[in-house]
Amino acid sequence: MISAGRFCSIAVLLVGCATPHVSEDSATPVPDPEPAACWNTAGANTTLKFQGDAPTNVLLVSLDTLRTDSVGAYGSREPTPTLDNLLAESVWLSDFRACSNWTVSGMLCALSGVPPFQLGFEPYSGDELVPGLPVRVSGLADWYRALGYTTRLVSSNPLLRATTPPGTSYQHAKTEPWAQAGWVRSTGLETASSLKSQEPWLLHLHFSDPHHPYDPPAPWLEGIETLPPLSVDVNDPVQMQQFENNWPHISEERQALVLAHLEFRYRAEVAYLDHELGNLFDGLEDAGALDDTLVVIFSDHGEQFFEHEKLQHSQGLFNEENKAIAAFWAKNLEPGIWDGPTHQVDIPATLAELHHLEPHHDLSGCPVGSGTADRTRFAFRYEVKKNGRGLPHLALERAGDRLVYSWSGSTWYFNEETDPEEKHNLFPQIDPDGDVLLEDLWQQVLQLNTDLFPHLAPATPRTAGND
Repeated sequence: MISAGRFCSIAVLLVGCATPHVSEDSATPVPDPEPAACWNTAGANTTLKFQGDAPTNVLLVSLDTLRTDSVGAYGSREPTPTLDNLLAESVWLSDFRACSNWTVSGMLCALSGVPPFQLGFEPYSGDELVPGLPVRVSGLADWYRALGYTTRLVSSNPLLRATTPPGTSYQHAKTEPWAQAGWVRSTGLETASSLKSQEPWLLHLHFSDPHHPYDPPAPWLEGIETLPPLSVDVNDPVQMQQFENNWPHISEERQALVLAHLEFRYRAEVAYLDHELGNLFDGLEDAGALDDTLVVIFSDHGEQFFEHEKLQHSQGLFNEENKAIAAFWAKNLEPGIWDGPTHQVDIPATLAELHHLEPHHDLSGCPVGSGTADRTRFAFRYEVKKNGRGLPHLALERAGDRLVYSWSGSTWYFNEETDPEEKHNLFPQIDPDGDVLLEDLWQQVLQLNTDLFPHLAPATPRTAGND
């Protein structure tokens, strides 16, 4: 039976684990404030259940910039056969969130089990007064190595590499910046083949597709010629930045045309990625590499197409950028859907419990099946843009209510059940003095301000403007 106790974070407000935290230097449980009952649904997969022993080897497959609504299983109009079949045969975490809206923070959460701010830094913020990425952050690869595992990383995102965390944890890493999915697939298969004589192993494959630029191989762009021509290059970051700056002033017809080209190319990238994932799993099966292997597949963040007047990611903490996918698969794992609220930090907590890992720090997540129904999930990002503008943003979500706050004071309040696209800001309708979620958000804002941003005074929450 999975126990969440030793993985509850000190920052329990942002966790939702159900049992007391036990510190490394004390055997005395310290009760978490306001503990809630574990999420539990009769007949559901309350834990990962294997027929026989849990697999020994671990394959992490992380997908960059994948919107959940681009996957068939989440309701996309375009099927993604490999991902759809994989999710159907897995323990699928259908309500999964990232801890940020860009790769480094997402990978740190998914591999170290804690958000960067809990470790006292914010990676690549662009603010010289804020502690940046340290030389090393302990993560899954370190904890598996301590058990005698061989650890390997294959990545096509240059931010996930051997020289900076979290890539520094791996014994060996191959990185080809922005290589297409075919390179990750072929290099991953070669690496998996080399690991046959080095079991047990942990292999992490990171696909940068469908990250911008949206430029899959030509066959996947078949049909784009049917769209009305566009005078700008949607893969040119300078031109698209100009479009973003002027978006509110562009005609609806022009906006629709730009979106049609962006979304066609993006979905073509997703289709190409899905095809290469199929080739990957076929190759692994043929090589016998899946026989004693637990596969964990997850995404780092999503992508925005002007739903909130911004483009791509690391822009806002709204659903299109913050929702993510995750699933656990193995040949002997009983499949099912876990629809309780889950989070990137739950991945290390689950693996630590499953394989008896010894993390080097307290983990913030809950093993799958032990999180509470009313747990509070967070997302955070601070980045000073090239134009010198940028403020920290924090989002909290609990039991279907979600707050997104900017240090400028702009605040959005959404009900996720009635407004999953987050179009209707309910903040003007709430009582600022009596809303518990808002009180919790403000408490966390003040704590972050003390710990990381004493030079950035947060403004009192107010109805969001255009900032």
